Amino acid sequence: MLSDWLLDQRTTAAYDYRRFGPPPPTACGAQNLLRTAYASASSSYSGYSPARTNDGNRNMSLGEAYSWSNARETATTPALPASLSFALATPASVDQVLVHTTAGWEMRDYDLEYFDGAQWNAIERVRDNRLTVRAHWFPRTQMSNLRIVGLSGPDHQTVHVRVNEVEAYRCDTMPAFVPIAPSPIAVRTRSFDLGSLARWPRIPVQP
Repeated sequence: MLSDWLLDQRTTAAYDYRRFGPPPPTACGAQNLLRTAYASASSSYSGYSPARTNDGNRNMSLGEAYSWSNARETATTPALPASLSFALATPASVDQVLVHTTAGWEMRDYDLEYFDGAQWNAIERVRDNRLTVRAHWFPRTQMSNLRIVGLSGPDHQTVHVRVNEVEAYRCDTMPAFVPIAPSPIAVRTRSFDLGSLARWPRIPVQP
């Protein structure tokens, strides 16, 4: 029978659950403002350089060739929180930041902040993140520095936060708001005869 033949043509296998989720976010602009920024970190695991996080490589594989990770805890210094910072070559207006973490080792909790020349300000507090690439949208903001404060890695390795790439954009496609002047509308008024209501036909209403 046809149904038996169709069953013979199909095989079952393990599937990556991410194939069935929403597509990863895309950049809203053409120029990644962090490509020329200086990347630094409060601590780094051996071989995991902060320079990996703005080298233009969006590969989200595990390993020191693709990402930065914080150093282990010592007797005097806790492993977390750990910060990854970017000093922009020149202050710029930004309204989108993309954070690429390591697939299967996503950073669970972190804060995204910017420096306005006087102090650090919060952009977003992220908790219980499960996304490998996360987009942050916010009103266009002038900034000279950007940083990620990592608070927790994934459930199976909470003491290490991993970041593979960070991008910042001034969106090219943001629509400009153009106020439209109201058109003048001539309004004609006339007196209303209340007595005319009595001359309207009465419509019986069924209970």
